[in-house]
Amino acid sequence: MNFIIWNCRGVGGKGFHTLIRDLKREFEANFIILLETHVSGDRGNKIREKMGFDGVFVEESRGHSGDLLPRFSRKNKAFNLWKGICKTSNGVERNTIWRIGEGTNINFWKHNWVPELGKLEHHATQVISPLDTCCNLTDFLTVSGSWDLTKLSEWLPDSVIKRISAMAPLSPWKGMDSIAWSGTSDGSFSLKSAYKSIIDDATPSDELFKLVWKWKGTERIKSFLWLAAHNVLLTNVERRRRHMSNSAQCSICNATDEDILHVLRDCPFAKAVWIFLKAHDIITDFFNMTIRDWLFANLSNETDWSCIFGVASSCLWFFRKRMHPTAAFEVIKSRGKEMLSILRKSSQLKRSHTLARSMIKWYPLVENCMKLNVDGSFFKRENNAACGGVFRNHLGRFVVGFSCNLGSCSITQAELWGIVKGLHIAVANEFSHVLIESDSAMAINFIREGCSNSHPCKPLLDDISLLSSRIHKVEWKQTLREANTVADTLVKKGQYLPLGLHLFDTPPPNNLNTYLINNLKK
Repeated sequence: MNFIIWNCRGVGGKGFHTLIRDLKREFEANFIILLETHVSGDRGNKIREKMGFDGVFVEESRGHSGDLLPRFSRKNKAFNLWKGICKTSNGVERNTIWRIGEGTNINFWKHNWVPELGKLEHHATQVISPLDTCCNLTDFLTVSGSWDLTKLSEWLPDSVIKRISAMAPLSPWKGMDSIAWSGTSDGSFSLKSAYKSIIDDATPSDELFKLVWKWKGTERIKSFLWLAAHNVLLTNVERRRRHMSNSAQCSICNATDEDILHVLRDCPFAKAVWIFLKAHDIITDFFNMTIRDWLFANLSNETDWSCIFGVASSCLWFFRKRMHPTAAFEVIKSRGKEMLSILRKSSQLKRSHTLARSMIKWYPLVENCMKLNVDGSFFKRENNAACGGVFRNHLGRFVVGFSCNLGSCSITQAELWGIVKGLHIAVANEFSHVLIESDSAMAINFIREGCSNSHPCKPLLDDISLLSSRIHKVEWKQTLREANTVADTLVKKGQYLPLGLHLFDTPPPNNLNTYLINNLKK
């Protein structure tokens, strides 16, 4: 079966029906979908009659040129294909999200435009009248073009306001509003994300498997841990289940059935090894957990123990019938030390390679050039993001600093917000030459290379592009985190300030003067 799907224009033209017939014959199309927002009603019926279709299904939809979101309705005499489209249309609409541009096509209450919240009408703290449901985003802006937090607080809870305040507001200088796929981080559609959105309720994500693949060590041990987490190691219990053996008894202790937990922990052989390693001092309930809780507790340990645990578990499995516990302990100890040594040397080489490329010190600027160091942060526990930055002149002297409590957004958006706020200050102070430094490689790459219209960072990049055009010369540079300590201090301060931008004409306390002096050293 062949399809033609066309978001077309010029349907009312005299030769359009002839063109459709030619396309149908050329591509042997069995099903043609035409998306047209300018022609409807009786005029549309007359045009469709000229096209010579065997059957016609009309759906009146609302949308705009280049971005159409139709409403589908199922009819009794429709084709099976059309019935399938109608059946999945609600799921598609539920997983689409609007990206803010000029803001004229987004309904504040009825559209899904705030990430992870859905339609805001479900979060309102008071009854919404029919008149209020027609509000656009412009109705919730101040005269200066920023979000009206006072008006938002009258309708929405603080948790929702934090998310809205961290979004770039609409602007007539931006492009048209667009629709993106909410199931992916960059807004592009993928079959994987669509499938995940269907089965999410049935199969919740398991953090254990993420820990297994993030475990730092050899792939051989990582594969072993993955098998253990899935409970598919070929123990005697598993052999009997597969009719490969008549007995499930442990061949070492001959006391009980040999399942995964028995082999790796409860067998006297394994228990002796863990006692040698003093595992019970690191994990309090080490010998009293289920297999999944046991693996999770040990692999999530942030010390060197997670590495030792992986090595010990794999050795207990592979050497369970070949060694005495004392010998196994010595092997585990030596292999663990060797692996930790390799990991540490690898991280040191990466760090020294990075530091060798750039000395951490203040580099003098050309006269009349301002250096802006920016940073962003996200505190997961508080679900809050902040940004901050500092302007210094060509002599390294403090000019102005800022901290901003953004609300709730991603770390990349927080980094970009720091640049946006800094550019606003630069434009207001009429700085003609600005060197902007950030320790976020992703933020700098986005600014230099751009991103798709569906990406959640696109509105912020539009703001950066617009503000940069108002400054005579703007330079971008990625810096090391160790050279960005002043901005980092201001970011942390912003986490505990009220929502919004806060300016500092003099360096605030908390050892900021010390940081400035250290950065001036040559």
